[in-house]
Amino acid sequence: MVVFICNACGQSIKKSKVEKHFQLECANCNVLSCIDCGKEFVGEEYAMHTSCISEGEKYQGKLYKGPTVDTPTKGVRKQEQWLQKFQDTAKSTSLDPKIAQLMEAIASYHNVPRKRKKFENFAINSLHVLMLE
Repeated sequence: MVVFICNACGQSIKKSKVEKHFQLECANCNVLSCIDCGKEFVGEEYAMHTSCISEGEKYQGKLYKGPTVDTPTKGVRKQEQWLQKFQDTAKSTSLDPKIAQLMEAIASYHNVPRKRKKFENFAINSLHVLMLE
């Protein structure tokens, strides 16, 4: 979970609550700092900050030996395969044009949930899709 600190008021804010903080609580907030990595984000840049340093990196410092840069982690590989399925399906010629457009919209996100309930929430909240049962 990514948590930021508002540089205007000093409040800690979860990523999901940043928009509400901008709109209702702190009109002067234009720079956010990530608690874990210390990077500063101006305006809407915070939205692209989806992953951060691990606890091992943070607390072990020079002793930390993480995965090599060349090989993506298992989670990254799974996510890439998941997004590739959407891209392949969107290119299929047998799809209804509206569904193909929805698949392309989904494929444009890099953090599409893989589990059903979280995916449904993502589709409802991010893509404004009405789920019919």
